[in-house]
Amino acid sequence: MPIVGFNFKKLHAEKKNPIKENTNIKIDSKIGITNLDFEKLPTGSKKADGLRIDFEFILNYQPDIADILIEGFVYY
Repeated sequence: MPIVGFNFKKLHAEKKNPIKENTNIKIDSKIGITNLDFEKLPTGSKKADGLRIDFEFILNYQPDIADILIEGFVYY
């Protein structure tokens, strides 16, 4: 079964502090599935069963430089 849809629910990026000279930057990342549901998907003239996969992707730039958050879902 192919991917039939993709949507973003939330996009957030925040620059907290400037990068200083000779700063060692560490990037922490986290990706995870937050929910799984079976749904009826409207595909053309008929409805088909599908799987909705909600996800979350987080990047943290340390030491306290920036954060990025992306939430969305994929229909499979």
